[in-house]
Amino acid sequence: MKNNADMDLSQRLEAFETLQLKDDAAEVLKQALQLANDCQQVRKYDTAIAVLNKILLSQDASQNAVVQMALGVAYWEKAQLQKALNYFEEALTLFKETHDEVGEAAILSIVGVTFWRK
Repeated sequence: MKNNADMDLSQRLEAFETLQLKDDAAEVLKQALQLANDCQQVRKYDTAIAVLNKILLSQDASQNAVVQMALGVAYWEKAQLQKALNYFEEALTLFKETHDEVGEAAILSIVGVTFWRK
């Protein structure tokens, strides 16, 4: 039997699938990031990665950088540090292309912690 958190997550995953059919990329991104974060909170990293992969490349470069970063964080949480670094590198490239200095700084900080953890 599923606990309340799992049922809530299942319902939210279904709602996310429905939301993807709509043409509101900003809302899909917002909901995907929140859902992935909530999945990670209950250690459902593969589910978080699946959600993020569904919207990967369906956003503009700036938003895609955020998705790449979130994927990196999910892999970081799974202790798959090389995979995490690969996503962080892609996010850094996109942040540079879009001149997002805050994004660049965030990624560089995360990469530093990742190398320390390795």
